[in-house]
Amino acid sequence: MTPIIFMRLHVHGDTEKNDLKALSAVYPEGLDKYGFFIVQLPDGDPRIELVEREMGRLAIPMQHKHFTSQQMLPIRDRNYSKYRYHRYDDSDFANAEYFWIPDMDGGEWDAQSNGDRGADGMLNMMAEYLKPRARLMSNGYDLFVVSVQGRKEMEEEGFVGLGFHPTKQCKEKLVKGQYISVPHEPAPERVVWELRPTIELPPMHAEVLRTFDGKPVAPGYQGPMSFNNEGFDDTQLVYARSALRKVAPFDIAHAWEWRVGGGYKDPAFPIIVSQRLYKYCKAKRVQGKFIPVKIVEGE
Repeated sequence: MTPIIFMRLHVHGDTEKNDLKALSAVYPEGLDKYGFFIVQLPDGDPRIELVEREMGRLAIPMQHKHFTSQQMLPIRDRNYSKYRYHRYDDSDFANAEYFWIPDMDGGEWDAQSNGDRGADGMLNMMAEYLKPRARLMSNGYDLFVVSVQGRKEMEEEGFVGLGFHPTKQCKEKLVKGQYISVPHEPAPERVVWELRPTIELPPMHAEVLRTFDGKPVAPGYQGPMSFNNEGFDDTQLVYARSALRKVAPFDIAHAWEWRVGGGYKDPAFPIIVSQRLYKYCKAKRVQGKFIPVKIVEGE
């Protein structure tokens, strides 16, 4: 894993052409064919400092990363953003024992629900958005549904920790000028199941900073929360090996902690999968967003 720095100049209108010209003189690779200036370099690369120095000379301010509405710079102002991300290479994916799969990698794998779960705990899926040939689809942060074919194959593979929960389906109907959701009974081959692992992992390692409303949560607090890593603007989940030994071996499990996202009010438990399940997904061209899980020795 290599930390990378991502920077982007935000310009509004044609008045900043001189800025683009000056910055591209310092870092020519930053100016793309669409007229955007973007920097994406390994952390510590000397060219990052050169670009930042030029931003300062041009009096271009950096946008606050975690801004409130009061801190956000007006859209008419020119500014730039800067982030530090994890970058994983082929060896990271080949050697990882486990992966966090927070979402699908591409909107074509989205599966839409009409909102909260019902009293029976079942997600109400929008039938028009389901793709029966897609083995795995995402319904938002850490929420996944599988097709009949996907469930059949996963069960045949014998993945340890698999769990499925039935869903309902509905369709939109125009009534008196308004669209409403009406119940829909799908054909057997168009049924989808919520992926709900039967194995729960112990709490994450302290390297994962857990916060709610920007404040650290107390030990024993299960959710909702956000996950972060010190010094990064994206997230890698971290577990102690001793903690994983308590539940291993497994192919799919869910975190003890939970978060809320994607407009849904119900808890979303991060799903962690094994290298074996990851290889199955790659072989079947399942376009998941796989993030290697970091395992640390000790507690």
